[in-house]
Amino acid sequence: MNPSPADDVLAIQRLLARYSIMMDAGEMDGFADLWEPDAAMVTGSAELHGAAAILAKVAGSPAGLHLAGLPDIDLAGDRATGRQNLVFVDRDTRAVRIGRYDDVYVRTDHGWRFARRQITMLT
Repeated sequence: MNPSPADDVLAIQRLLARYSIMMDAGEMDGFADLWEPDAAMVTGSAELHGAAAILAKVAGSPAGLHLAGLPDIDLAGDRATGRQNLVFVDRDTRAVRIGRYDDVYVRTDHGWRFARRQITMLT
């Protein structure tokens, strides 16, 4: 039985929730599993390719709390795109930064995964 579009949206929302929760909890093994092996992450002027490079970048990032708004997801078969607002609060300095995620997701045998995530910080 094929999943319904609503099932796909819920599965992608869970992927997005796991991204923030696992990153903030330091659960890097689970975090690495959220990405396609050849995924890309774009942040600032850096474009990282591959789950290992993404994991290395995230592991060296400031600790804090990621709060993300409700995503706007567009399905297209086994691929989807999405946009989501974000707020990051630095654990040590309590500095607040706001931004947006622009994503590409892909359906795999293991569920939906990130194919690309572009992070645009607005502050």
